[in-house]
Formats: sequence, C-alpha cells, structure tokens
Amino acid sequence: MVEDSNDRLLHACSLTVTYGPDDERPVRALKDVNLEIRPAEVVGVMGESGSGKSTLALSLLRMLPPHASCDSGSLTFQGRDLLLLNQPELRKIRGAHMCLVAQDPALALSPVMRVGDQIAEVIRAHSSIGPQERSLLVEELLREVGFQEPREIYPAYPHQLSGGQRQRVTIAQAIACNPSLVVADEPTSELDAGLRAEIIRLMAEIRRKHRTAFLVISHDPTIFAGFADRIAVMYAGRVVEEGKTEDIFRRPLHPYTQALVNLSTSCFGGPAASRARFPALQGESPDLACLPRGCTFEPRCRERMEVCTSRDPQEFIPIPSHRVNCFKYGN
Repeated sequence: MVEDSNDRLLHACSLTVTYGPDDERPVRALKDVNLEIRPAEVVGVMGESGSGKSTLALSLLRMLPPHASCDSGSLTFQGRDLLLLNQPELRKIRGAHMCLVAQDPALALSPVMRVGDQIAEVIRAHSSIGPQERSLLVEELLREVGFQEPREIYPAYPHQLSGGQRQRVTIAQAIACNPSLVVADEPTSELDAGLRAEIIRLMAEIRRKHRTAFLVISHDPTIFAGFADRIAVMYAGRVVEEGKTEDIFRRPLHPYTQALVNLSTSCFGGPAASRARFPALQGESPDLACLPRGCTFEPRCRERMEVCTSRDPQEFIPIPSHRVNCFKYGN
C-alpha cells in the first residue's frame, strides 16, 4: 500500500468499467478497483481468464474500445486524472510516459514496416531529434533488449523474427522514450519456459537501469517470484486481495487466492514450474452480465457462509501491506 500520496506514480480509485451498447445487456468488467503503483515498482496482476485483468490494463492506458465506458472513479497518473484528458493530451502521455507491451507481438507490430522503423516512429512522435540520431538510438535500444547485432535486426520485418525476438522489439518500442510506467499484458504467454525467463530478466534489468515501473499481467504466477514487489488478485472485475508477493504466495488470505496458489505450488520452484497457465478451478467463472448477489466467489467457495449470499464483503487490512475482501476476516 502507498501511504504518502506524493509517492504514487499511478492511482486508480474506485474505477468502474462497463461494456455493452445500449441495446444489449451491459457487462460490468471492472467494479470499484483500487490500485496504486510507486515509481520503479513492479506490480503483478493475476487471476483467471475473464477476471478483468486486460480490461484493467487498457483502462490505465485509456485504450478501451468504443463500446466500453468508465462509469465512475478516478485514474491519476503523475498527478493528472487521465479520465479528464482529451485524446491529444493522452497521445502526449502514451508512448512517452506510459507504454503497453502487448500479449502477441505479431499483432502489435506492423507486418509491412521494418522493425527498426517502427521503433523510430515512437521516438519521432515524442522527440525532435533528427533521423540520424533516431537511427543510432534505435540501434542502442535493440542492443539494450538483447540483440548483439542490432544493424542486422533493424531492417528485418516481423515475420523474419522469432516470437522471442518480436517481443524484444515491442519492449524496445515501449522503452524508447524512457517512460515512467510500462503495462505488460501477458508478455510471456506466447513463449516457452526459457524465453519467458529471458524476458522477465530483461524487464527486471530495465527496471533496475531506468527505474521504470511495471504493471505485469499474467496467468503464470512463476514470473512474479523474484520480480514483482506486490500482487493484486482479480476475480469478477474486482481486486479481492493485494499484498507483497511473498505474502500472497506463502500466506494467501482469500479462498480464491488460496485455490490459485494450491493449484500452482511451483510459484517458488517445483516440477510444474514450466506451466504457463493455472489449472482450472472447480466451478465456473461468473457471468459478468448477471453477477450473483453478495460475494461473487461464493458459489465456488468451500468456506462460504450465509452472509456471503446477501452482501458484498468489505475490505479488511490485517497488516498495512496486505488487504483482502472476505467475510472470514471481518464484516
């Protein structure tokens, strides 16, 4: 948790996002989400598919599709509420101060542009340096993300590169203007175990060298160990638990977090360490367009109580660095 508001790089407060045109049943993808990120901090976000993780990432960057709306809350980045900014103002922030590393680099990169030119375009959009300086900076960025021969990579097209190489290019794009925050949405899900470890080491080095903050979304809890400072656990569009990484995996409080950790005991090493996704939990994820009354996890919870069916659990803070929404710990 962040006690001093001056220490916040990003602060989402009671952020609520709804999908759906007027003639369809609306889907509440995020509800009352609170999240804070400090400078140079790595925050992980984990949960099942459909829990709201990617919607959260797009919300922070104000890149939601047209049929989505931020219904309430605030989203402050470097002291400015992003929800109050117009598109020209947002374009000055995206790319320069806050960037996205997408899940699939093959879709994130243009197939008809050389990768070096795509990185150079980010620099050109936010800097007045000349073409020669841009080219040299692109080569330096390619070298920083692990390419030993950047001049050979610069003129390549995305289809000529491997999946790991393409992801390195998208990371080079993201850090081209030395942003304060990088939002990485499943950055390793398309890679094998060895490449996943390389990409995590690369992001950790960027954080160390440039003091870049990261919000990392993943189905794979193994990438958070030794990398993330804190983890937020999402279920049905809400953050149900948040705490230090070690506490989340060693002392999980919410029954949902406990189930995820029990199904992935390899988070701190073990025979299942190469698994990329959580095994399925018992029961089905809730329909976000028709959520049950009370605690949304209640239908799948082995520790449910009568109160869980009638009202939402309130936030409980057992220690300053850990919060959970569950009736087990308070009403």
